[in-house]
Amino acid sequence: MPAPLVVDLRPSATTPPIHRLHNELLLEIFTHVRASEFADHEWYKLLWVCRFWANIARGSPVFWRSLSITGEWDFTWQTHVFSVGLACSGSIPIDITISGTHPEQNAVVRALLLPHVSRIRALCISSMEETRDPALRALLHQKMPALRELEVQFKTKTRPLGRYQNQVPPEARVNKPRFLWNLDRSQFPALSRLYIGDAVSLSGSIPIFSKLKRIAISNCEAVAPSTIIEFTNFLAAHPNLEELYVSRYRPTITDMAQRLQLPTTLRKFTINDNAYYTAPFLSLFRFPADLDVKIVRALDREDFGDVEEMGFAHRHAINVQQALPTNRSVVLPILSLVDSIEAEHCRRERYILTGRTPSGHTISLEVRVAEYGSHRFRTYHSFSDLVDIFRGAPAVRLSLKGSYLTKVSKSQWQNALRAFPFLEEIEIARTDSWSEYDPRLTLFKVLQQPRTQRKHRAKTPGESDGHTILSRHLRTLVFASAADHNEDEALADTLAACLESREEACVPIKRVHLRLEHCTQPGGAYEMEDNNARRVEVYTEALHSLMRDLQIDVVNTFKCP
Repeated sequence: MPAPLVVDLRPSATTPPIHRLHNELLLEIFTHVRASEFADHEWYKLLWVCRFWANIARGSPVFWRSLSITGEWDFTWQTHVFSVGLACSGSIPIDITISGTHPEQNAVVRALLLPHVSRIRALCISSMEETRDPALRALLHQKMPALRELEVQFKTKTRPLGRYQNQVPPEARVNKPRFLWNLDRSQFPALSRLYIGDAVSLSGSIPIFSKLKRIAISNCEAVAPSTIIEFTNFLAAHPNLEELYVSRYRPTITDMAQRLQLPTTLRKFTINDNAYYTAPFLSLFRFPADLDVKIVRALDREDFGDVEEMGFAHRHAINVQQALPTNRSVVLPILSLVDSIEAEHCRRERYILTGRTPSGHTISLEVRVAEYGSHRFRTYHSFSDLVDIFRGAPAVRLSLKGSYLTKVSKSQWQNALRAFPFLEEIEIARTDSWSEYDPRLTLFKVLQQPRTQRKHRAKTPGESDGHTILSRHLRTLVFASAADHNEDEALADTLAACLESREEACVPIKRVHLRLEHCTQPGGAYEMEDNNARRVEVYTEALHSLMRDLQIDVVNTFKCP
């Protein structure tokens, strides 16, 4: 009788390197591939490479903890992967995301999930077009004892059009019915994060979940709370509440004899609404300085004064200050405590002003332009907003990012440097290059003394005859240069003249940090080496004799799509 065949599966010198990896490392690779893919669930084909890989993935329940299904890809293929995930996840808690599916597809998803509802830990239902969906309603009526996070929102035009409905295009006047939901707190006893989103209408009051840590309410309807007093009492009934987000959810505001109190447990507050509700809402409270606050002024057809017959055109419509109460220093004491301020532009759609205190607490003020009106705005006023809002704060750092749609004049810089006399660092990044929208040019002119006065030696540091150098505490400049217009030589010479002038005035800049950016695909990065070396040489030759602490970084800004 022949001896039995014995196969040694232990790694050897001839084993391919990929098979020598530990199972945990392979799972980590699978996880990264799944997170970075473009075509949904294509990562699953990794399990077809060999039985060894398939067994590793199928034998790890944690790998299947997060499962998603969407209406954008092959639904049959997705349901197969979804079913495999439900089976391989075993008995551990699972996180489920359902996005953009239609009622027939949701009926299939519901049937797959019903045997597993007791172990759903997080459920996200989003981007649905159809609000009359019996499958979703039936799923949300199930009891889920392990559920900790719940998000429900729809993608429909259900917002009231208000006084400007005659100016709204016909296609925007569609007002679909809302998703009617009988939310019962006994269904979700462990719930700690709740998001009731767009186009949802509760048949009763918003229930009180004693374990809630985060509440997000966005454009939903409910019987209660309907007034600001009821809303404040509703929040107070949650002893563990840490985060609050409200967006176009508008309890009726009434005059109050004294300011209302937010829960002392609250650590983060966000409001996203038009200015004409946001400002009076904020004025009713006093927000503690240790509370992170985000205020988003979202423009819409409800904004009185933001609309004329041809649509959005008023420049004041993109001023974040209109969303703040007149007594903002009392309502938001954090404004006077920040030591770092920043203005950032995100294309044409929005800009964000951020202040940060020495203890790390932040206030963020954001303006969002309506999608159908963003092309009308060519000039923003974010820099003026930044100065006016944070004026008087002990700011030591100022940053401008993405300011290609903002003109910052010399007088505006002078106003800013006088408003923040203790600035130690100024950073400018992602700016337009060597044009009227380049704030570096006007900054250089303000920082240096006029040529006619450079021959006069300053009697005291920072002062010369008839002229005072601004920002006497300024020690660091941080700039980014993309060299879109071959600006390096001009920027280096202009910066050198500014540094020399400050040195002569006895208020020298101690440190310069330059980011020389280029956007090159990884495979072609070597082709940029000579050009990048030349750029570094240009700045080094111009600045090394004036600056001991000179840092020049070459940064590739290419990002995979």
